[in-house]
Amino acid sequence: MPAFPSYYHAPAPVIVAPPVVAAPPVQPSLNSGYWYFCPDYRIYYPYVLECPSGWLAVVPGTPGPTN
Repeated sequence: MPAFPSYYHAPAPVIVAPPVVAAPPVQPSLNSGYWYFCPDYRIYYPYVLECPSGWLAVVPGTPGPTN
């Protein structure tokens, strides 16, 4: 017989997070008054239809991003 009591250790709880549902990418509008630049591909919409990092709105007639 042990000299000390044995203790019960319950297993750690399992937490299940709900799945993350991403919204489809929003396509820029040609009638918004802005041009849309994709820094990933370094080109403007509509020459590329998707931009993984998101679109940058550029006022027409101003220098575009140079990065």
